[in-house]
Amino acid sequence: MEPDIPSPDGMGWTIEVSEGVSVLQIDWMDGKPAPEAVLQLLACKCKKKCELPSCICLSSMLKCTDLCSLKDCGNQSQEDSEDSISDGDDDDDVDDFS
Repeated sequence: MEPDIPSPDGMGWTIEVSEGVSVLQIDWMDGKPAPEAVLQLLACKCKKKCELPSCICLSSMLKCTDLCSLKDCGNQSQEDSEDSISDGDDDDDVDDFS
């Protein structure tokens, strides 16, 4: 008994027949990477300031990300700043061992 293996055609691949030979080709994505509703949750389109009700991130109780159009807003995560501070502390410790 042979296993029932589905065709890769339509699952990110296409089968092209050239001179009687089937060739498996990558079907590069030509659409959006996610539905519009998901994309809106990932990136707001604020122009001057992120504020309610126009900022989708704030409306969804999410922090703005680097994908948002406004690069320096007050709704971005402070994790990067905290990482920089802790990295600086680690550098001081390394200098003590030298």
